[in-house]
Amino acid sequence: MINNSTNSISNTETLARKDPANVAQRWSYALMCLTALFRHYLCRHKIRVASARDIEDKNAQATQYWEARSGAATVEASLITDVRSIFDAEMLRAQTAVGGYPLPLLTLRKSLQLTAVQS
Repeated sequence: MINNSTNSISNTETLARKDPANVAQRWSYALMCLTALFRHYLCRHKIRVASARDIEDKNAQATQYWEARSGAATVEASLITDVRSIFDAEMLRAQTAVGGYPLPLLTLRKSLQLTAVQS
């Protein structure tokens, strides 16, 4: 009696395994799982690539910033010294051009600077 019940169970299991609808359902389920895994992999890969590009962009921006800043400091230093020396040279040339007479605009400017310093 026990043998008959186990035989009947094993017979139904083998019938379920050979059922074409059940096999197609299993294949479709496996295909859906593989598709989900592939999508998950693509999303993770896309995020990794985007974050790597972002890090590269930030590094490039930082490098450009510091290069520009050091270049600007050099230009600023040269402007402070060069413009002042060129201005003084032009002043001397202008005073010699007018025969040593004081230039009214520049004497007014110097007197304004002296009053600002004194007060």
